[in-house]
Amino acid sequence: MTNILTPHEVAEFLRLQPDQVDELLEQGELPCFEVCGERRVVLEEVEGFVARQMATANMKALGNHAVQMKVMAGVLAEDEPFREELAALEATPGTFGDLLKKAAAMGAVASKGSQENVVAFTSRRSQKGD
Repeated sequence: MTNILTPHEVAEFLRLQPDQVDELLEQGELPCFEVCGERRVVLEEVEGFVARQMATANMKALGNHAVQMKVMAGVLAEDEPFREELAALEATPGTFGDLLKKAAAMGAVASKGSQENVVAFTSRRSQKGD
């Protein structure tokens, strides 16, 4: 049988104030249904809501790391003394230091405008002579 909760029980489950749960229900962020004019929530919907909130939080965290990595890539591409310092590191293979050393080497190639790592793109239209 499906577990059906009252909004008050959902508030206890999520450790929120009842008015906060009411707001989630009104906004449609947490699906509910009515029985005799009283709102009810299926437990699986609450669990899905929690999972979506966690997924959103994780994506934000990953996005922040992606921004940080982009900044680091820019520094590596533009700061030759920093690249040289990283290249001189004694790093054990598979460690973060090794990753930085490899990134510095790639940054050196990118900063010199090397075309060796550029993949040529030819559209189908240009191949057909259009």
